Amino acid sequence: EIPLRLVGSEMCIRDRAHTAFVDGLPFDMGALEYNRTDTYTIDLMKRFNVEDVHIELIELIDEANGDVYPMLDLAPSLKDKAAAVVESLEYLKAVIEHVRFANGPDFEGLPHELAVPFSEWLETNGLAELRWVFEGVLFTFGYGKQTELPAAYALKFMHWQNFLTVLGMFGTELIGQEPNWPRSIDGGFQRLFRQVGADIRDLRLNVRVTSIARDQPGEHPVVVTYEDGLGDTRTEGFDRLIMTALPKPDEIDQYLDLTDHERALFSDVKVNHYWSVLIRHPDLKRENQIVLMRGGERALPETGDPVSYVCNHAESDVFVVNAYSEPDTTIDEMRANILAAFERMGMDPPTFPETDDGNPSWNKWEFFPHVSAERMGEGFYTCLLYTSDAADDSLRV
Repeated sequence: EIPLRLVGSEMCIRDRAHTAFVDGLPFDMGALEYNRTDTYTIDLMKRFNVEDVHIELIELIDEANGDVYPMLDLAPSLKDKAAAVVESLEYLKAVIEHVRFANGPDFEGLPHELAVPFSEWLETNGLAELRWVFEGVLFTFGYGKQTELPAAYALKFMHWQNFLTVLGMFGTELIGQEPNWPRSIDGGFQRLFRQVGADIRDLRLNVRVTSIARDQPGEHPVVVTYEDGLGDTRTEGFDRLIMTALPKPDEIDQYLDLTDHERALFSDVKVNHYWSVLIRHPDLKRENQIVLMRGGERALPETGDPVSYVCNHAESDVFVVNAYSEPDTTIDEMRANILAAFERMGMDPPTFPETDDGNPSWNKWEFFPHVSAERMGEGFYTCLLYTSDAADDSLRV
């Protein structure tokens, strides 16, 4: 075991977990669900006796008129079961061929054919129609457009088990039985991580880090200065600094001096600006997740427009609306976009409920830190690994 001390800016360990309560019911505005391959999450749920919740089938809503369609309308090629089997086998074959590159810690030796956008890779392999199978997951869940998402990322996430789960999300007509995955957490993801945090002995939460100094003399080479929840300034020594996501230089510069090599490397990092906003509306369908079409056609929403409406409580008329945005978009602008979407559908405008505890009824998050397909092909992650294994061994990412 390695002695571990965690320092975080939030009131609890949350990673991408953010659960709001309205009318006594939990609504996840961050991590929404988990799959059978999320073994760490499943193990934690067992350890803390947290129950799961079944997620209903996904349906499509047409933003032009509010009409609802079955999910298979997003991927009509799957309606031909023989063609669906052939396409699925071809995809799984390709996944197996590239598994060693996608599963490596640094994508070392990544072939050129994987250092391209996922949409291009699907086209090259005769699987272009499967793009719309994946849009309901990759785009809806914040991974961005497949015209920009590197193929190696997509294959790492969409391995054979997750792929079969996605097929199951297209309905019983396709797989012959009620899909059992994905699932959500009873009480919300944040509940689980509050319990995890309570079980960690050495934890600093609700703090603001003001400086991190490395290569310091003495017993601990890393010295962190932070303001605690009471406003007092404290300084502590550490053996190593571990960052669990790729940092962006313009943010990390506020408290950590980067080397020129680190600055150049981290400047390649991109993120998707993603919003989750609570709305209340009596006329949306209940107990499912709805992704959008436009005018009966398959089309991705414009930046700022709703991507999905999520509700897992049949008794509630509260939904979580998810959408991409520009970096400087405000909550007022996001709410205006949502109102405009309902007007386009010819529906009454939604209202925006308050949470039970007075916390914000929205969550803006920078999701899926990544680099371009070109930089992956040039060895970004190999460089990152070598940076983490520098002589002083004080920084790991």
